[in-house]
Amino acid sequence: MSTQTLPARLGRRQRAAVLLVMCGIAFLLSFDTAIHAIAVPTLLQQLGDRPNLQTSQWIPKVYVVVAVALLIVGGVAADRFGAKRVLIVGLLMYLAGALANFPLAMTSVPLIALRAVMGVGSALMIPAAMSIVGAVSDTDAGRVKAFTVWLGCFASGVTIVQLVSGLVLDNLWWPRIVAVLGLIAVTSLLGVVTVVPAMPPDPPRPVDWSATTVVTLGVGLVTFALFQGPEWGWTNPSVVLPLAAGILPPAILAIARRSGNEPLQDYLFRSDPLIRRAVIAMAAVFLAVFGIVFLVIQYLQAVRGYSPIVAGWLSFLPTVAAMAIGAKLGPMLRRQLGPGAALIVGLAAVLDGLAIGLTADATGDLPPIVAMVTVASAGFAVVISVGMDTVIGAPPSSSRGISCAARMTFAQLSGMLGLSIVGSLVDSGYHAHLRVPAAVPMQQGDTVVSRDSLGKAVAVAASVVDQSAAPLAAAVQHAFLAGYRHGLLAIIGVIVATMVTIIVKSTASKRRRGQGSLGAW
Repeated sequence: MSTQTLPARLGRRQRAAVLLVMCGIAFLLSFDTAIHAIAVPTLLQQLGDRPNLQTSQWIPKVYVVVAVALLIVGGVAADRFGAKRVLIVGLLMYLAGALANFPLAMTSVPLIALRAVMGVGSALMIPAAMSIVGAVSDTDAGRVKAFTVWLGCFASGVTIVQLVSGLVLDNLWWPRIVAVLGLIAVTSLLGVVTVVPAMPPDPPRPVDWSATTVVTLGVGLVTFALFQGPEWGWTNPSVVLPLAAGILPPAILAIARRSGNEPLQDYLFRSDPLIRRAVIAMAAVFLAVFGIVFLVIQYLQAVRGYSPIVAGWLSFLPTVAAMAIGAKLGPMLRRQLGPGAALIVGLAAVLDGLAIGLTADATGDLPPIVAMVTVASAGFAVVISVGMDTVIGAPPSSSRGISCAARMTFAQLSGMLGLSIVGSLVDSGYHAHLRVPAAVPMQQGDTVVSRDSLGKAVAVAASVVDQSAAPLAAAVQHAFLAGYRHGLLAIIGVIVATMVTIIVKSTASKRRRGQGSLGAW
């Protein structure tokens, strides 16, 4: 039985219920990935609550590398065994790893293994959930709307990290966060079992295991390199070699099989210019979102004008509202202006938000930060809704899971790239501009300068109880702001380059086709 016949058997309410469950899973998984990739490494250093910090830092890294690397394998599994079955298996693996956190909360090596198990579960769930979202939609328009809502929930899971970071900084016990995630996972599991209909496998087709293996290893190596580049340095052989080994073999494979019909390369390297420009725009905004959230978390830690919890709420709630508005505006702009111009409008909104963020200073005032995330989030939602409307016809009717996995692999790698670029620039800018005042005792000044982490420097400054506390904290804050602005300027450069690329390519297509508007591409 083909998945194409499934929507006819579902009523409107059941489709809405299925989408609600899938959105819960999207929020859960994106939050867990983002908290491990963006917040936990810094929080571990700042809180310093583990006896073996170096080992503990591999806990979030292993989760992210495994979850991103195995997405394609998860897509293959969803196609061959049925999306619902694979989703249930992934949820059970995720829950098993989460529940084991409680008796092992203060260990390191066992938690690394558990995070790997949770990462496998995440890699199985994401393409399976996306396959279900696509399969239960009754029309192309409904499918576009469903995917836009799903990706909006996925993005919300990333942006809420800034709030949760504030909760952790306010001495909220970390296992409580895990308990909430476990509760969401249990609720999602019950929803999948009771609401989601049986999802038959796609029609059998041979799996190119050599290509799947090469891409899986390549994605894992690239993710590892992007994670470690800011910490080890981009010229370190331990970063350069994995990066080269992760990029070159998949690239050679894609070129060699460019004329083939493998779903992964068909999506990532298809020749249709409409699809390619939409993919570039969506990759750019995912890069921007990860970078912005990282910068906001760093800002809330280094420049504390407000309580971390208050600051987290004030930055998260407008973000959600802006995404909802942007998702509504995107289809309207596409109809009135065409896809090319609509993408430019969304990217311009992201650019405006980044420009507002440049006005943040050492006083810790939140309006520039809140305005940045609000405006940029609206632009993100516009680009995603327009982009999804453009690429929705790209995946073939079969091998839906692999196609969905390819989308999310590209999006996750874009986010990790943004995180690594911004992280490197914040770190280099911070250390280049850190000048410990002469009024600070030598022992305290040496402690701050010798640390590699902004989080540690903030903790040292906060622990000082004599008259040198204020000048030391001010020095750390001003040094951070230099790196913060470098990071924002880098994201601005990426967005501007993306806009120029879309405009140039659209203009060239217009001339070749004799059409008279940018919107016509």
